[in-house]
Amino acid sequence: MSCAAYRELISAELDDELNPEEKASLKSHLAQCAACRSLRERLSLVEKGFARLPEVAPPPLRPRPTLATSNSRGSAGAAALWTTLLAAAACAALVFWPASKPSGSDGVALYLSPHSLQTDPPQEQAVGVSEFRSQPLYGQVLRNRELAFEIQLDSHQQACRDLRLEVDYDFDNDGKVDRSEVYSSFDTDSQDGWEVYRSGTAGYSHQGEARNFSGGTVSVRLRNANGELQMLQGRSKLILPYQLNS
Repeated sequence: MSCAAYRELISAELDDELNPEEKASLKSHLAQCAACRSLRERLSLVEKGFARLPEVAPPPLRPRPTLATSNSRGSAGAAALWTTLLAAAACAALVFWPASKPSGSDGVALYLSPHSLQTDPPQEQAVGVSEFRSQPLYGQVLRNRELAFEIQLDSHQQACRDLRLEVDYDFDNDGKVDRSEVYSSFDTDSQDGWEVYRSGTAGYSHQGEARNFSGGTVSVRLRNANGELQMLQGRSKLILPYQLNS
């Protein structure tokens, strides 16, 4: 089976819904797969954190696929738990994202989805990705506003020094950078778990003036002192000081 199928078994295990054969299969896989083993540990922490939150009804969900040899069971509950835990996987350190925008900024939210910036929150975490680019944008700059961001990272047990967030704007999509912004001096810790970095706490420099978008793009890079960044990124986002056209 693929890791995706074993992730479903992990959610069922947390809900105490595995039969002996599935338990043995999952145990064997976890002994060989560090990624699934790490995910299981994180989701266990998240499940414990839910005890502190008010209960809410989940949206309609697809049932969890089961092994052909397993007995029939109410898998909708396991699927609900799995989807809810994935939505909160970025909160494994019990850091829960606020529904409102970061204070001090108006504009549009762009989320760091695998390799791209998008207006909808990603369904999964971006893993080991360090560069992101938006689709063509059209809209007006909001004067006297600044970019805000919430970047969530997990460097595991290896501290990352001198982390930089680099944002480039190509306002007219001519392939040239019209404005660049650099937010620097982040240091991750050496603990396994999510950390959140927000605007207003970093060094800042820029070149070029802000302009309206006419089919242009925004590019984002995460780098450390050695160049590329290789670590897990959660549901991170930028708040661009722009009013985009629909």
